[in-house]
Amino acid sequence: MKKRMMTACIIGSILLLSGCNEKVQQDVPALLEPAASLNEVAVVKRGDISNRAIYEAQAIPYTEEISFNSEGIVDKMQVKLGDTVHKGQLLGQLQGAEENARVIDVENDIENNKSEYEEANVNAEYDILIMEAEKEQLEKQLKKVSKDEKKKLKKDIAVKKMDIEIARQKLKNDKEIQKIELGELERKKADYEKESSGLFLYATMDGIVTFAVKEGDRVSASSLAAAISDNSKIYVKSDFVSSKDYERAERCYVKYLDTETEVAERPYNASEVKELFKNGQPVFSYFDIKSDNYAFKIGDYLDLYLESAGKNDVLILPVNAVYFDDERSYVYKKDGDGRVMTDVQTGIKSTSFVEITGGLEEGDEVYVKP
Repeated sequence: MKKRMMTACIIGSILLLSGCNEKVQQDVPALLEPAASLNEVAVVKRGDISNRAIYEAQAIPYTEEISFNSEGIVDKMQVKLGDTVHKGQLLGQLQGAEENARVIDVENDIENNKSEYEEANVNAEYDILIMEAEKEQLEKQLKKVSKDEKKKLKKDIAVKKMDIEIARQKLKNDKEIQKIELGELERKKADYEKESSGLFLYATMDGIVTFAVKEGDRVSASSLAAAISDNSKIYVKSDFVSSKDYERAERCYVKYLDTETEVAERPYNASEVKELFKNGQPVFSYFDIKSDNYAFKIGDYLDLYLESAGKNDVLILPVNAVYFDDERSYVYKKDGDGRVMTDVQTGIKSTSFVEITGGLEEGDEVYVKP
C-alpha cells in the first residue's frame, strides 16, 4: 500500500541522506477550540487587503510511503536506510509469511472436492448408460412377446424412463452444487491469498530507502513500514494550503534567492485531509514544479507565494482569528461572557488578514488563537 503524504521523520531521513542542513519547520496549528482562559479578541473591521499569502516551503525528492496490508510483527527486513531498490523488489515480511496453512488447507479442499465429484459424476453417467441400455433391451423384447407380456414390459419401460430422467436431473443438480461449492472455495482461497500477500512488503518504485521499520517491530495494516525516494524528481513541500485558497489565487510560485518558479498543487482529497487533522499529524501541502529551469536543489528552503488582485474597503480579520480546514472556515465569536463557534465565508487572504464575505458583521468580536 502506498501513500503520497510525507511524515516529518521521512523528510529528515531524506535530507540526512542528501547531506542537507537542518532547519526547524513550523507545524500547522491544530484545529482546536481556544482555551477557556483566552480573552484576546479581534474586531471585524473594514480595510484594504493585498492578496499575497506566504508559506514556508522546502524542495524535497518525490517519496512514496509503503505499508503492509496486514497487522503483525516484522520477521525480516531485506533493506536498510540508504539502500537503492527497484520496483517490485521484496523489502520485508511479517511473521507467518513463509507458511499460510489456511491457503494450503483450502487448496486441498478444492482438489478433494474436484476428485469426489469427478468420481461421482463418472459413476452417475455410467449408471445412466446402463439404464438406457436396459431400456433399449426392453423395447426390443416388446416386439417379440405376447399381448399380455407387452403390458408388463411397457410398464417396466416407463419406470426405466423415469429412473433415467431422475438420474439425469440428479447429475445436473450435483454439477450445479459442485460449481457453487468450488466457487465458494475459490473465493476463500483468494481471500486467504490476499491476506497472505499482505504479509510481504514490495518496493513500489525505483529509488533510495529513506525509512524502514526494524525486525521485531509491530505494524498495523496502515502504518508506515518503508519509504522510497527518487532524487531525480523534485517537489515542493509547504505548510498546509487549503484547496480553496489555492483555487482563489491567480498565481502560485516559489521564490529562491531572487528567482521565481511557478508551481502547481498536488491536491489531497477531502477524506485524506480529514484523517490527517483527526490524527493530529502535521499537515503539509505538496506542489509540482512547472518549469525545468530552477535554481534550488533538494533540501533548499523556499518561500511559497499565492497571489491575486487585492481588494479595498472590505471586512477583514487577522489570520489568527479564523480556523480553516479543507471544507469549512469558522471563528469563535464573542457572545456576552461566552463564545459561539460560527461558520464564516472567506475571500482573499494575505499573510496577516483574511477577507470575511459572510457570517459576520462589522464590529463583531471574535477570539484569536493563542
